[in-house]
Amino acid sequence: MSFVSEVEKLEQYVALRYVLKVVGIVLVVLGFLVGWHQLHFAVKVLLVFGILAFFVGLRFDKIYGK
Repeated sequence: MSFVSEVEKLEQYVALRYVLKVVGIVLVVLGFLVGWHQLHFAVKVLLVFGILAFFVGLRFDKIYGK
């Protein structure tokens, strides 16, 4: 194991964690904007996946941590 490989793993971990948080927030906001007048099935699915992505990003350490 080299120092470079450890740094690359850390960068991938941090990037994935923040990407999941941002994707979650964007999907929830997009779902609310699309479903302002009516909530159709597709919008409800979008909201659920957005919330799930946000919480996976939020709890990434507990789920995938050591």
